[in-house]
Amino acid sequence: MQEHAAASLLTLSASSVNKPTISASGAIPLLVNILRYGSPQAKVDAVMALYNLSTLPDNLNLILQAEPVPSIVHLLKTCKKSSKLAEKCIALLETIVHFEEGRNALISEDGGVLAVVEVLESGSLHSREHAVSTLLIMCQIDRCNYREPILKEGVILGLLALTVQGTSKSKEHPSPSQKQKRFCSY
Repeated sequence: MQEHAAASLLTLSASSVNKPTISASGAIPLLVNILRYGSPQAKVDAVMALYNLSTLPDNLNLILQAEPVPSIVHLLKTCKKSSKLAEKCIALLETIVHFEEGRNALISEDGGVLAVVEVLESGSLHSREHAVSTLLIMCQIDRCNYREPILKEGVILGLLALTVQGTSKSKEHPSPSQKQKRFCSY
């Protein structure tokens, strides 16, 4: 039953017209619950639906209240880093870390930052860009609290690799030495 519900919500969440109705119906906590306890396919559909719903700013607080970060990190740890699932997970985390609760949840989650760094090192090019952005957002907002845990996980090698293999979008952004300075400077 969860698989059908998640698949239906994924389909419906693709349309911006449906997003307010989906969130008003109380489906966001259901989707996060599916992330925790659903079948593998239901989890994929749930994270993709949550990603779709996160594009409506009014939904972000509802998503944060449902505390999805532990489940998203678990999915990132266990999935292939170059998969579409990893791309949606990291894109959702990128949105979530704009909020203090999201950043704190990622840092508090065992292996949370490492999971992001692993996507940076071996994810698809788009996933890598989302991973860099996730980490940069954290450092730009509160460098003192987040720099150390990020650097501890070995982010620099992933940044260097992205420079060589990155898309034109990532190459338009600051160079790795500039990114490294953002991560490392006091």
